[in-house]
Amino acid sequence: MSQIRAKINEARLKWGIQTTRPHTSIPGFLSWRREINQAKSLPTLHPYKYTIENWHISADMVSVTDLVYPRFTRYIRTEAELADCSIDLHDNAEITVDTEMNSDSYHHVICIIQISTKTADYVIDSLKLFNKIRQYLAPSFENPEKLKIFHSSNDLLHLQRNFGIFMVAFIDTQEVFEILHGTKQIAFDKMAKSLLDKDVNKLPQLADWRLSPLPDDLLEYAAADTRLLFECWLKLKHDAVSIESEEFPVSRKNSLKLVSSYNTQTAEAAWSRYTTANTLSTTIHKKQFISLFNWRDGKGKEHDIHPNKIITPHDLESIIIHNPTTTNSLRDRIRPCRDLHNSYYLQIIDILAEYNPNPDSNRGAISMSGEQSNRKVILPSLTNGNLQVELRVNESWEPMTWESDGGLQDQLEPNSTCKTKPPPPNKSQSRYAKRHRRYRANVRARQSASHLGLETEDHKRVSLNKCVSFARQLNLTKTELLSYLNELPDNWDK
Repeated sequence: MSQIRAKINEARLKWGIQTTRPHTSIPGFLSWRREINQAKSLPTLHPYKYTIENWHISADMVSVTDLVYPRFTRYIRTEAELADCSIDLHDNAEITVDTEMNSDSYHHVICIIQISTKTADYVIDSLKLFNKIRQYLAPSFENPEKLKIFHSSNDLLHLQRNFGIFMVAFIDTQEVFEILHGTKQIAFDKMAKSLLDKDVNKLPQLADWRLSPLPDDLLEYAAADTRLLFECWLKLKHDAVSIESEEFPVSRKNSLKLVSSYNTQTAEAAWSRYTTANTLSTTIHKKQFISLFNWRDGKGKEHDIHPNKIITPHDLESIIIHNPTTTNSLRDRIRPCRDLHNSYYLQIIDILAEYNPNPDSNRGAISMSGEQSNRKVILPSLTNGNLQVELRVNESWEPMTWESDGGLQDQLEPNSTCKTKPPPPNKSQSRYAKRHRRYRANVRARQSASHLGLETEDHKRVSLNKCVSFARQLNLTKTELLSYLNELPDNWDK
């Protein structure tokens, strides 16, 4: 696992990461993805079932004996270029096809489609041309007289889900290699090494293929991928001269696969997995799990985000086991690498509270109302007596309820001093745990500022968090908090 993570980091350092999603830059892209994600009536019968079951390879389909060099590579990003590519595909009986995808979406989104013919290599930007792919590529892909060569059948279902393209006259080089050489499910780089004695660098597969336009080295890799697949196919054809065309291994079973047979996991199926693991067992756990699972799934479909990018399965299990009742305690259950939208925290709390056996324990929310005012209040710093923190506050204010997370249980008088002994340090904690605690402290301080309607700089949030923690212990309103802090000496916390 660490080796894979190291390779991913290497690919990111080399080619970078697409920071903006295609939904924001391509008109109509998000609507198209929502239709795919929320599709409820998927086809249950293959439209080309009879054609595929009765299809055989003819001599005209395997007439190519060698590739033409020099050859040209075209990066297709406009409809006119895609139309020219469609015409060229119509004139070729054999083509090799591959795709590169991104898994951050709810369903895998195809970023580019690579196609190689006898004379040319095409790299199609299927993100930018998402609404034109079926119009120009389906006539060749669904034509039983055009042979399409893939390496593995995984791309077929993604093409079917993304663009509604059903592959006819399909050959899987993995199956052909297995029949001729006896190796099952051989990887493409190993097949190229065995047949052509060529090394293939698969590191670009880990790149973010949403980059647009593609860097030159990624573009060259994409074009070389299907070109090398064509060379492997020619070698396999040469080794299979003893096989009759009627007996040639054609991938009918994989061609007839439908997306409806591989739908997303349901909440009940996911719950069965956790029940087997004996981590969640009660009826309340099940109701909370199914509600959170369906909520997470709905958010993923709406925003076209993979559900694990919203809440990981590990975090989902941790949330249900610990049943947090405040946003701060919920954040302690979410890994810091997950960028969960702030509004989602309250929604998760509400879902858990709906099945909480003790509704009165779901406290800790801060309610306030009022309009922003230009009045400025100067608060003394709680860490440095010479530093003044300038905050803007709301003029009108309603009393709020504070919930102390493990702090003092007794309410203190305004003039009394408050000193709490910190818990003893755990010497076994790793550096990651310490960084995680610092991250959590900063997040809680930021949320305290947001709840109070205060604006302050990042390096002053820790002092502000001390203000809020002290106010929770004193059960103060906002007005009392501000007036009380103005009366405190600079070194009150020393």
